[in-house]
Amino acid sequence: MTPEELTRAVAERCMGWRAVSYDGLGNHWGVCGPGNELRGIPAYATDVAAAWEVVEWMRAKGYDVNIGCYSRGGRWVVEALTDTRAFGERGASMPEAVCLCALAVAEAHPELGAKP
Repeated sequence: MTPEELTRAVAERCMGWRAVSYDGLGNHWGVCGPGNELRGIPAYATDVAAAWEVVEWMRAKGYDVNIGCYSRGGRWVVEALTDTRAFGERGASMPEAVCLCALAVAEAHPELGAKP
């Protein structure tokens, strides 16, 4: 999945964005929250600050989130844990691993839904 595809998937499935589009210049646009104002979507798959919003989404859904980096190979790992469920994903960057983990949580728990 490209960073653009990953950002779009997280925006729609986890973060509550609608009418998401990509302009081909590195920007995603969409509607989130009340009203229909078109706004820029954070680059969840490439920006650490934006990825942290996704971490907070997982925490708000009841998951403890662990983030680490393997010294050998430089791969990042993100785990989302509850007493009964565990998800873990790896990525080349922290934002990528966070997004992949959030999508695994969202796929396993469609009832959690995107934030409003």
